[in-house]
Amino acid sequence: RERERLLALVNESSEGRLYHQLTEQCERLEIDIEKLRALSMKIDERLRTRVKTARDWLKDMRKAPATTLDTSRFEQAIVDLDTTEVEHTSHALAELREAAEQLAQALRKAFATEADELRRTRAEHADLEAQLATLRSGLPPIPQPLLTVLNERLLHMAGQPAARSMRELCEVSDEAWREAIEVAFTEKFAVVVPEQHYAEALRHYHEIKPTAHGQRAAVESLIHPTRALASKAKVAKNTLAEKITTTDPIARAVIDELFGQVICVQRLADLEKHPSAILPDGLMLRGTTLARARHYDGIPFVGKGGLKRQLEIKFSQLIDLEARLRRLEPIEAEVQRLITEKDRQVPDHTDIASDLVRLEQLPARKTEHEAMMLKLKAMDADAFQTLEDQAHETKIQVEAWEEEKFEIAKKGGHREIEQSERTLSSRREEASKREDDYFRIRREIPTPNLERYHPWKAAMQERFLVPDAMAREFEKEERKAAEAAVRAESDLRVAMIEFKTTFAPKFDDLPEDGRTTAAYEKMLARIDGQGIPEFETKAAAEKTRWEQLFRTQVLSRMQQALKRVEDIIFLLNKQLKRPIGHDLYKVEKRNNPDYRFYRQLIDLNSLQQPDDLFFASMEGDLRTALDTFLKTLVENAHSPEAARLLDYRQYFDYDLIVTDVRDPSARPVSVDKQSGKMSGGENQSPYFVAILASYLHAYNRHEERKKEPSLALVPIDEAFSKLSGERIQDCLSAMQELDLQGVFSMSSGNIPFAFSLCDELIVVTKREERTGTKSRVRNVPSILFRDTPEGQEWMTKHAS
Repeated sequence: RERERLLALVNESSEGRLYHQLTEQCERLEIDIEKLRALSMKIDERLRTRVKTARDWLKDMRKAPATTLDTSRFEQAIVDLDTTEVEHTSHALAELREAAEQLAQALRKAFATEADELRRTRAEHADLEAQLATLRSGLPPIPQPLLTVLNERLLHMAGQPAARSMRELCEVSDEAWREAIEVAFTEKFAVVVPEQHYAEALRHYHEIKPTAHGQRAAVESLIHPTRALASKAKVAKNTLAEKITTTDPIARAVIDELFGQVICVQRLADLEKHPSAILPDGLMLRGTTLARARHYDGIPFVGKGGLKRQLEIKFSQLIDLEARLRRLEPIEAEVQRLITEKDRQVPDHTDIASDLVRLEQLPARKTEHEAMMLKLKAMDADAFQTLEDQAHETKIQVEAWEEEKFEIAKKGGHREIEQSERTLSSRREEASKREDDYFRIRREIPTPNLERYHPWKAAMQERFLVPDAMAREFEKEERKAAEAAVRAESDLRVAMIEFKTTFAPKFDDLPEDGRTTAAYEKMLARIDGQGIPEFETKAAAEKTRWEQLFRTQVLSRMQQALKRVEDIIFLLNKQLKRPIGHDLYKVEKRNNPDYRFYRQLIDLNSLQQPDDLFFASMEGDLRTALDTFLKTLVENAHSPEAARLLDYRQYFDYDLIVTDVRDPSARPVSVDKQSGKMSGGENQSPYFVAILASYLHAYNRHEERKKEPSLALVPIDEAFSKLSGERIQDCLSAMQELDLQGVFSMSSGNIPFAFSLCDELIVVTKREERTGTKSRVRNVPSILFRDTPEGQEWMTKHAS
């Protein structure tokens, strides 16, 4: 009451209330002013950083390749931002960002010509690589839809394709007449099939539709084998037919018919001396017509020699394209880096704009605070302060009295309270146990038994009015029923065991404990009244269907996956074709002997027709392998054995082969066989290359590089721990050539060798700080960029 009276004295007068209000407002204003001052310091620091990063970006832009940019507007924007007042900062930031956007647009425009050339070069490079891959496999780099369809649909003979083109059956015996043959031999892509396949081939040729290849496809026709063999054309001396050799009789007949009377002449004046003649450039006179089918483009197709020459020509073209790419790609990378760095070094100003708006309130808050402080100083606050101090002391005394009062009251009845709490806890535990017993017994009683129990209980209540007598009668009936149940369960168990033994192992999954016959009754209901012959027919059809599914869904897909492994290894080796340091690396695969029979099954499945008796033809080890494969997939589909059988990678053993390019006579070294005999650096280099190959495959960079954007990030912990400086630089150069981006952690001793080929260096230093008796360790990162003056100075300092 005394405290309330003192506070009432303070608040009775208007001066007292005003004094408190002014005091609270001053305190709030002081807090706001401190926050705004801290915000002002933070904005100043951010603006200084913004000016520094903008100047750094300007330095990089002045070094932009293959162009000269007008940077005057951006330079003035930096100066304005560095010298402007607070109220104009937002406008200066917007002007800086706009000038940066304009400068980036000018850079893109200046690089437009090189960008168009680079896009065209990449498209030509990708197309040329695809053509070279086709040529290396022995096929011409031009679609042959008719040949492809016939080889897919006609039965192969003696391991050879059923259909072959004239160009692959023929060879040019005199290269001096290669140009004439390539121009005049317009039927080089004509398709030849055996006589027994001609009727079916003609049907497919008639049904074939235009393909998506369009004009890129070869001009194909179909040779009539019977008529060709019956033609018996005569071949004169010094004809074009003599310049073409072949061992195929049909192809020989077609060549003789086309060119057996076409005389080879060297001069234009000699053309008219013969009924049919041809010049080395392909200009041909035949009867009354003098014509050239086309001008020779220098790309040969006839024979293996033609494809080999075409491979050499296109490989030379590929080298020229790669030289253009090496010239243009660094320019593109630098331009893209500068444009990307713009958003980091000259970011948008919206993040600072809201803070600048808040900072504009600082002068008004200071003025308001000064006015309130003048009002407070003009008031006589001594009397109010004295009364408040007395009220505060009274409050402390009252709180002490209240605590003492509570302790006194609590000591009087604490024993009775504790006893009541223990009793209540015991009753609650007993009630919970009773409730659990009730629900447990209710769950244990089956529903049919519960339905019989209620009328039985009503009948007992009519006979026995006393509950104890009724309970005793229930116990007698329970004992009788338990004895009968034991006997019935024993007889039923014996019958179940006898049934399963008779029909083993068909019904091994049925229970034999004698407790329930539900599974047997369900089986009986399913087969009772059904036609067994009909089931046998359905079973045979279902077996055939599952065998076909096994061939198409398992064996065929496994064959596709194994082919895909070969393609991936081929593409990876193509990426690894350049030496890394003094070593050339190649990925090799060998058939896993543990999966030999499974591979034979997969290969046989690809050769058999869909309606062949594939399963019936399997014998010996192949039959055992087939049964094991099926049994594992059916009975243990989720087992490790099934996973290994379906894992196409298990069908091969892989190795990395290393060749020293300095010694052509040296034998290639297997990493698997020699890893224990090589030094630490020799051991670690191949595994680094294997890691790069894995990431190439993971990011799909081994197929069509640079067509789609990809992160292509390679993080490696404790990299290059056993490599020499030269090997470290070789590995990093290989990563750059493969278009992969590396993030490495390494010891400080390897940094001087790696930093010259890296963009950024982050050095983490442990700093120990002591506060009193406690010690705290902080990890302090320091960032150094290679292209900055500091980075160049660091590399110069550590060059030794």
